[in-house]
Amino acid sequence: MKKFTAVLLVLVIAGMIISLAACDKDVVYGEKSELIQYGSFESSVAENHWKSKYSSATVQKVTLSESTDSTHKNVGKITAAKSDYAYMYQTIAVDNSAIYRLTIDIKVTTVTSSKEDAVSVRLSTNVHSPLVSIESGDNQWHTYEVYFKVADGETADLMLCLGSETAKASGVAMFDNVSVQRVKSAPSGASVLKIKQYKAEEAGKSTAGIWYDVLLAVFTVVLCVAVYVAMRRFYAKESESGEDKALFGNSYVTLTISLVAAFLVRFLLSYFVFADSHLSAHLVETIKEVGKVSLDKVYTTDVTAAPGGMFIMWAIAKVAALLKVNTVVGIAVLASAPAVLAEVVTVYCIFVLARKFGNEKSAGLYSLLYALLPLTFTVAAQAGYEISVLTMLVVLVAVMLLDKKYVGMFVFSTLAFLLTEKAIVIVPFVLTYAVYMSVKDREVLKKVCISAACSLAGWFLLSLPLNVKNPLNVFKVYWDLTFTSQICVDNAFNLYAIFGLNDGRAVNTAAMVLNALFMVAFGVLVICLYFKNRHRAEFLMLAGLFMIGVSTCCLNQSAVSLVPGLAMLLVYAIVSGDKRFYALFVAFATLGFVNYASLLNLQSAFGTAHVEVGFGAKNALLIIGSIVAVVLTGVYGWLAYKVAINDDHREIAPLYDRTDVAFKNWVLRMLGKEVL
Repeated sequence: MKKFTAVLLVLVIAGMIISLAACDKDVVYGEKSELIQYGSFESSVAENHWKSKYSSATVQKVTLSESTDSTHKNVGKITAAKSDYAYMYQTIAVDNSAIYRLTIDIKVTTVTSSKEDAVSVRLSTNVHSPLVSIESGDNQWHTYEVYFKVADGETADLMLCLGSETAKASGVAMFDNVSVQRVKSAPSGASVLKIKQYKAEEAGKSTAGIWYDVLLAVFTVVLCVAVYVAMRRFYAKESESGEDKALFGNSYVTLTISLVAAFLVRFLLSYFVFADSHLSAHLVETIKEVGKVSLDKVYTTDVTAAPGGMFIMWAIAKVAALLKVNTVVGIAVLASAPAVLAEVVTVYCIFVLARKFGNEKSAGLYSLLYALLPLTFTVAAQAGYEISVLTMLVVLVAVMLLDKKYVGMFVFSTLAFLLTEKAIVIVPFVLTYAVYMSVKDREVLKKVCISAACSLAGWFLLSLPLNVKNPLNVFKVYWDLTFTSQICVDNAFNLYAIFGLNDGRAVNTAAMVLNALFMVAFGVLVICLYFKNRHRAEFLMLAGLFMIGVSTCCLNQSAVSLVPGLAMLLVYAIVSGDKRFYALFVAFATLGFVNYASLLNLQSAFGTAHVEVGFGAKNALLIIGSIVAVVLTGVYGWLAYKVAINDDHREIAPLYDRTDVAFKNWVLRMLGKEVL
């Protein structure tokens, strides 16, 4: 067993190194390589690579169109009868150390605009500094060539625009032969535009944002330590008195306080802090776009999400229409409702688990801890429905697994996968546990097989209303979400960010394949550890390890990817009572909050400035945080190995001394002196 585990561990590490090498900059793009796909618009599949955006219904077309010009047979075309702002765009990966050449053909008919940039070519990193700007049109094709650099190595959307955010325009603009190539240098005499990433200084240095980050990071640690100390004191009181009184006298009083706190904190935060930010405004625009069409046509929009996500966004749009809510703030609050309610359910599940496997004292404390945890309520208020609802479903899967309720386990797993492709991280563990229990107990086999078959059928049938004209489209949706348009790192404390790969670069095929192989090897490793003791609680520990390991060591992870794994880690800490895993939970919860809150502050989530930026490739906080995250994941893996192989448990011990005396004694022991 140990030899097999060692071999697998070597394979996992090797896969990690090879995958990292496959993400090297020179692999993604090289000298003079073309970054734009289907820039000539000649192929019918070009429509899949050029996305469009417009602010109102006055835009008649943002599409690919045939032209009467023999030299420009197919073009990108924007038509607006009235003044508006519309553009088509394509995402490219850029490097701050490189120079790029843009060439493009543009034809503009008569346009009207209050400013000179009626038609323009821009980069999303700084929409205020156009690469090409056209004031009026002469109905003739013109070729433009521009050399530019982009600061901070950020990914960028190349935007072909009619009008702008500050100056709407009407008319017709056509684009053709779009090309962006990396070059060694600009020709002699040619100037190089330096596109510095637009940052709202007032947002990045916002007093509110800084205070939010710092104070709540400190609050996270204080809250977790206070819960730990209180739990030890309650254990001591119980052993001394022989009584089992719940916190505040009644466990359901504690539960009520926790549920109310969970709801109020998340709702008020979403309404008063984040609802009016540009981040929420972007989500609102997405919901509106989905809500404009019938349910069977949601995949004809520019929005791509798993069927469950599409259902939720479409439902929010319809509820908003029914209630006649049309403001950004109002729809944003409605959009946060699924996340807020999911968090309340998660708090209740944690209470139930702690009450069952611990006692009423721990149930009250753990539920209150999760209700007031800054990472969870910040994600629920700002990050949308996906992560919070997924976390709820992950915890429900854990509850069903511990109770040996196989039907419920498959139901919630199916709902999780219907919601998001990210739920793939729990599928191997659910299937492994189900297969093992079927082999162990033949009476379970029939129930497991029926549940698994019904879950698969249910997943397909539930997605059918969105794919009624092409039922098999659901498989393409998941394939695209999983294997296309991925990036190395999305502003997460992650292994790849340590090596400067947080610059929005697209992941090549080799890297995706190697990353998938690494995940498989990693999954096999942690599942093999389970078979040493075959303990359900340890299964949760290993599932948490896999989920957190994926968030910190795999490609295409975001700043909120950690949360479901963190919830699973807390569930195991509750069930096992192991103080080391509780300490890991505190460390990951604090680190995850610093990651996400700092990103929100950078993106002006505490203000109204329109800033869509990330940490950049060489941000000190990102690199340091990533190193800490990887080290903590390694510690988690080592502790999991010790528990699985050696059955090494260290439970939370009662604290018989007064808290202040215990702290002094701890300090004295650390200094090697005699205790009081």
